[in-house]
Amino acid sequence: MQFSTDKLDVTTKPFQFFTAKGVNAFRLKLNWESAYDIDLSVFGLKGDGKIDSNLFGYVLFYFWLEQNKAGADVSSMIRINADKTYETLDGALIHSSDIKNGSTQAEDEWVIVTPAKMAPSIEKLAVVASIHGNGSFGGVQNTVFSIENAQTNEIIQQYNLTKEFSTAKIIVLGELHKNNGIWEFQPIGDAHAQANLDAALRAYGVPL
Repeated sequence: MQFSTDKLDVTTKPFQFFTAKGVNAFRLKLNWESAYDIDLSVFGLKGDGKIDSNLFGYVLFYFWLEQNKAGADVSSMIRINADKTYETLDGALIHSSDIKNGSTQAEDEWVIVTPAKMAPSIEKLAVVASIHGNGSFGGVQNTVFSIENAQTNEIIQQYNLTKEFSTAKIIVLGELHKNNGIWEFQPIGDAHAQANLDAALRAYGVPL
């Protein structure tokens, strides 16, 4: 999948959660303010950049809601909790589920990541924000991507997506990857005005 060269922050270097920040679990959070439906998705990837077909539960996005509506049995891949959140069976990832419109007064979509619980075959997590349906990020107000300490709610990093990505429909926000056994976040910010979430699914090897 090819994207433009727009970046979240070209001066931002990767940072390690365990060594630099002492974070054992962290929340990837997307807030926005409009009636647009924005999806925050994560893709658990092997070293070759593709999903592990044996760990399809590591692909977390609105797809699960659609599959559930269609009556598919996803219990062997993911747990749907009483509060409607989605969770990998090993507890490494918890997704807020699909939020149809945003408000900066409350958390919108989020994913909690616990690296110590991550399956050994997962080398990195791609983090993607996309507009569901028509429109672009230019039509959304106060779009902010944050990384927080899930235990204390302390903000570790934060990025404003509204101005820099006004024509984008999909943004690869960054990747969490293992560096010598330590998980770190690499901001990316590659964006595309024409592609949608389906393009990301194909790029990461998700069967459509």
